[in-house]
Amino acid sequence: DGLLEHVFQELTDVLQLRCVVLDADYQLIHTFGDVSSLLKVQPGRSTLEIFKLLPRPLSTALRAALGRIAKEHRDILYEGIEVDPDQPTVTLHVRPLDVGPDRNRAYVIFFQSGPKPLHGGVADTLQHDESTSLRLSQLEHELQYTKENLQATIEELETSNEELQATNEELLASNEELQSTNEELQSVNEELQTVNAEYQEKIAELISLNNDIENLLRTTGVGTLFVDGSLRIRKFTDAALRLLNVMPQDIGRPLEHIAAKIAGVDLVSMCRRVMTGKGAESHEVQAPDGSHLHVKVLPYLTGETGVHGVIVSVIDVTEVKRGEERLQHILDSIPSSVAVLGPDGVIVQTNAEWVRFARANDATPALMAGIGLNYVATCMAAPDDPIAQATGRGLRELLAGKRDRFELQYPCHSPDKKRFFQLQATALTDTVPRGALVQHFDISAQALRLEQLTAWVESVQALQLDGVPDLPE
Repeated sequence: DGLLEHVFQELTDVLQLRCVVLDADYQLIHTFGDVSSLLKVQPGRSTLEIFKLLPRPLSTALRAALGRIAKEHRDILYEGIEVDPDQPTVTLHVRPLDVGPDRNRAYVIFFQSGPKPLHGGVADTLQHDESTSLRLSQLEHELQYTKENLQATIEELETSNEELQATNEELLASNEELQSTNEELQSVNEELQTVNAEYQEKIAELISLNNDIENLLRTTGVGTLFVDGSLRIRKFTDAALRLLNVMPQDIGRPLEHIAAKIAGVDLVSMCRRVMTGKGAESHEVQAPDGSHLHVKVLPYLTGETGVHGVIVSVIDVTEVKRGEERLQHILDSIPSSVAVLGPDGVIVQTNAEWVRFARANDATPALMAGIGLNYVATCMAAPDDPIAQATGRGLRELLAGKRDRFELQYPCHSPDKKRFFQLQATALTDTVPRGALVQHFDISAQALRLEQLTAWVESVQALQLDGVPDLPE
């Protein structure tokens, strides 16, 4: 192909021919010779349509020639076409070609300048005046518009056809799906009937469970108040009436609209603090009838994240309070200093003798108060005091479960008197985690008598060494 094209180009140069080849859609395929003076690229979107590349006179003549070829099926030769008033006229020779196995139509257009026509055809003169040119121009515009509309219509029809085919397929598929759905609906209906029966059983179980919870809350004697995220009352038990003036018709009302029966209890503020995630709060208050109530506010948690309300519990701890008072009286009646330690070594309870001894010996305010002080840490914080160090180690082992009892004797002299004490610590194994009971006994009298007896024995032994007869026992 490259050699033939080169030969064709040489022939056109030697014969001074200018020609172009078009396909069946009048699109430019190839050029031979110098046709640059005839073919012009117009501004805008690029195209190879020959009518838009040629000057208007040649384009008009070519349209006419191609129209005659379509009817007469022969060569068409036009001469005397004036392209430029200052240039010679142009002769146009159009030849149809049937090429390829499918005999596709192609066209060869020869251009020659001058009066002499090309050989091989009868020359016709293309007659046209200004009105004809105007009419041709209008027809060209109408044809172009019609072609564009036709092309758009064809594309729309093709699109519509594809959509119709797709819709038809979808309808077929939908019909199959509907049939399948109908079968599934029948199956689902049967399942719904089964589920409905199960729900009826669940509802009956929930009603029974709700009744059980109601009776449980009522029999425990614990007042319970459920409050939602907007601090509105959701539910309460009768025991909660000891704290609030609430009635069944108050369900749904804001908590702040309900008056408290006990002064000094800001229940709304407690609930708001718990709602903000600050943890549970509890207070012990005394009712007007003298009973002691433990009020505790806890967050209402669900499977979702965040706090969705609060639960207020009211527990009557009057008996517990009286038991604590009796226990305190018992501890205060013990003459020795007594302190109860928690599992971390912090003092949780003392008796009156512990406080009295601490004040009498000018102890620090922390030791005077006793409660809340970490007794083990205080002992270990005195590295220069071997007795304190031994006490701290012994109490640690006791709280860790390594021993159940720990004793230690130590001197504690005052400015005017010699004093001796015995520390006795016992594990509280009935508490979890285990604590300890620490007692300090004053053994000064026994120690002084032992000290005097020891001195007398030593003096007797000295006399025996000096020859004095043995004394009777």
